[in-house]
Amino acid sequence: MEKFFLKFKNLKLLIALSLIVTLSSLNNKLIAQITGSTCGDPITITNLPFNDGGNTQDYGNNYTLNDVPPVAPGAVTDGTGSNDYLGSGNDVVYELIAPSTGTISINMTNDDSWASLWVFTGCPFSSTVGYHTAYSGTSRSINNLPVSAGTAYYIVVSNWDAGPINYTINITGDISFFDCEGTPDPGNTIASANPVCPTINFSLSLENTTSGAGVTYQWESADDIGFTENVEILGTGSNLTTSLVAEKYFRCLVTCTFSSESEYSTPLLVSLHPVSMCYCTPPNPSSGCSNDHVASVSLDLLNDVGQTCTPVYEDRSPVQNAIPNLYPSQVIEMSVGVGNG
Repeated sequence: MEKFFLKFKNLKLLIALSLIVTLSSLNNKLIAQITGSTCGDPITITNLPFNDGGNTQDYGNNYTLNDVPPVAPGAVTDGTGSNDYLGSGNDVVYELIAPSTGTISINMTNDDSWASLWVFTGCPFSSTVGYHTAYSGTSRSINNLPVSAGTAYYIVVSNWDAGPINYTINITGDISFFDCEGTPDPGNTIASANPVCPTINFSLSLENTTSGAGVTYQWESADDIGFTENVEILGTGSNLTTSLVAEKYFRCLVTCTFSSESEYSTPLLVSLHPVSMCYCTPPNPSSGCSNDHVASVSLDLLNDVGQTCTPVYEDRSPVQNAIPNLYPSQVIEMSVGVGNG
């Protein structure tokens, strides 16, 4: 294990950071979350009318303002739809797989201001089809929202800040739920990316949709294709969001409770990129990055100033003549300056 002790400081920022690099010794276990925390493990809606309620603080903050996708044509909206309503607050996620084409209406009561109600498709979220955001009032609603048969809709309750919200939610509609029949045929297990970067979320889905009410899902991972080594029981949604520190096999057991028949999806091995290929995603320079780029770095004899935000990644060693030698367990003071903003 290597330890790096770094100090970053400028006029506005002084952060003492101890970074312990432990990727090589991380446990291979996947961390489970409470059902309803993410679209990969949502609270499932299998009939209408649907009623539920709770407190957002029980589910944690698993989404940021960057997770709000573009608004779809014809979306049902009310309020500004500011991404910040999905920012630092806690989030509760419901999943409705529409059994038929029609409309639904979603009504929520909330005991705090700055509450929001969203409807997305895709996991990760890929399209915003409805929202109601507001900074006051005790109700939110998305009425007469069109839904298409076989499409998964993710209904998200969230709030602007980290404070908890007590809420109730009621969903009605003219879509017809029918009982599932026969043996499910989930087909292949599909990953949103493969290989993936260590500890970075990716999603898993199924090739085929199993229609009807009474369908359940149980995701699993293992070290071997026979699912006998280090088997982990994961989420219960039609999709799964997870991350890895070592390659794993994944599959999902799909069950029709009315026929008592089950079938596994075809297992998929998800492997890892080397860490050297897993850079973070930088801001888009064309949209302005004065507050995001590294403007200067000082490390022992090195004093690199005047950096710009383009290119987003740059090897600065050719312009330096005083790159210090660093040794394990050595304590070094380092200062990093950011741009104005």
